Amino acid sequence: APGAEESVVRAVCEEDARLVGFSVIFQYNLRDYGELMTALRKGGVQSHFTAGGHYPSLRPENTLREIPELDTVVRFEGELTARELLDRLDRPESWGEIAGLAFRRDGEVVVNPARPLIEDLDRLPWPARAEQLQSVRGIPMAPMLASRGCLFDCSFCSIRQFYGQAPGPLRRTRSPEDVAREMRYLFDARGVRLFLFQDDDFAAKTENQRDWVGRFLLALDQERLSGRIGWKISCRVDDIESEIMTRCGERGLLTVYLGIESGSPSGLATLNKRATVEQNLRAMRILKETGVDADM
Repeated sequence: APGAEESVVRAVCEEDARLVGFSVIFQYNLRDYGELMTALRKGGVQSHFTAGGHYPSLRPENTLREIPELDTVVRFEGELTARELLDRLDRPESWGEIAGLAFRRDGEVVVNPARPLIEDLDRLPWPARAEQLQSVRGIPMAPMLASRGCLFDCSFCSIRQFYGQAPGPLRRTRSPEDVAREMRYLFDARGVRLFLFQDDDFAAKTENQRDWVGRFLLALDQERLSGRIGWKISCRVDDIESEIMTRCGERGLLTVYLGIESGSPSGLATLNKRATVEQNLRAMRILKETGVDADM
């Protein structure tokens, strides 16, 4: 947006931060991030610049070569790596000991071994949120995350590559009770009434996942949120079952974002969706019958 670069430079200068992090999801954004970092350096910012996200995690050498102003890359999950980096900012000779970090040394890119994924997501604190929340028609909303990763391997998707290249389970979940507690806190403290789940697959397919959803719905009841909030999820078409969608709808599920991807068998096969056209249609029919909106 016009003037955005200047406002970022101003904000970073005012903060006088030791470290500035950049979330780079797609490779076609690299040039924009490089130009922003150049502007920050020209504006007098001396902070350490690090980047995370899908592309830097999977291509750390390319990222560091393309953006000379960038000091390090935090690969895959960043909570523990970023904290360790912050503790050692003034000791670059020790950066080789930080799992999950990539950096330059003597003109060469060093890529440390990947840090194992965090198995117990409940160990992490709830995320810090902006002072001003986004809203829809005046109704405050908040993104939520109940799980990380996906068990599938669609050919077009970076999720499996991102989580599959670090040691650990392909998919992990927070406890449903912890998710509901965070939602209750946001409801009471921030007035949030809409929750947008960003999970790669808010799934109900396996027995464990069905049990998770059942516990989550019970937790919404226990937190007295059912009927007082709305929420949205994303999932695969073969996760959709009438009984569970009905129960979710009764507790505020408004919209399901479906991974349809293609309307032809050959397209689905090319994309390695492991789903059929009939499953696509069936999922849409079930959602229509249960009164839950569908997006795709």
